[in-house]
Amino acid sequence: MTGDEVFYTGSPAETTVGVVITPRAGGEDVACLEGCTVREGDTATLWISLGALPGVGGQEVEAARATLTGAQLEVADEVIEQASDEIAQGLVIGTTEREGGGWWRPGDRVSLIVSTGPPLFEVPDVVGQTRDTAIATLEDAGFQVDYSALWTPFPDEITEVASSDPAAGSMLVKGTRIYIEITVSG
Repeated sequence: MTGDEVFYTGSPAETTVGVVITPRAGGEDVACLEGCTVREGDTATLWISLGALPGVGGQEVEAARATLTGAQLEVADEVIEQASDEIAQGLVIGTTEREGGGWWRPGDRVSLIVSTGPPLFEVPDVVGQTRDTAIATLEDAGFQVDYSALWTPFPDEITEVASSDPAAGSMLVKGTRIYIEITVSG
């Protein structure tokens, strides 16, 4: 036997998750995840699980860096920013996948993914549209619509949107309420 190699895997800590056999007669190393045969004179290196990679989702960046550094990983200085509905702005969503795939191992370089908050969407321009068309356009874009109830009994074809608040082009979270100002067309 030679020294063991350790990895962060989904298996419990201190579990053997594989073995690399180096034949005594030379030739290619053979990696086995289960069912390996080791012969006398062969060299075997066990792959041992360190358990799961420590979770850092929801932590502040410096706390996540400390957690991963404590797990003997190198943490990149630059973070990757990504919108998230679940994780507040400035908190860590998680980590990138390991370059080349596979299990993380001590010494690997990992990057943090940090939330920019919920994704923002552009308010469509509905000025000049009829009331019902404007409502449909804004709702299709994910916004809620308010307008004066005085316009409810008027036939749609005689209504025209004069403005919206917030204005077209504003970047907002889906579900934001948009107020449309309506006038009589023509």
